[in-house]
Amino acid sequence: MLGYSSLGEEDYKLLDEIREIRNYWCHQCYLDFHYETDTVKHEAKFQEVAQRLHFDELRVFDLYEKIEKLRKNVVKEYLQRR
Repeated sequence: MLGYSSLGEEDYKLLDEIREIRNYWCHQCYLDFHYETDTVKHEAKFQEVAQRLHFDELRVFDLYEKIEKLRKNVVKEYLQRR
């Protein structure tokens, strides 16, 4: 398996956290700012949620790139053995 990308301990930790990340974005993010009636507080909370989205996006994208590289290497090796 020479040349394969490997996943480190932090990658596996993030994989474990993805369920919580997904649940937040599917079920909670909207509630974190939607019911705030003060427009200034509403906007501030919305901006916090938007920053969290950007942070989670970057974390998940970095892991996606590693997994995609690993997947391509596995497919390439599989096709060479056929």
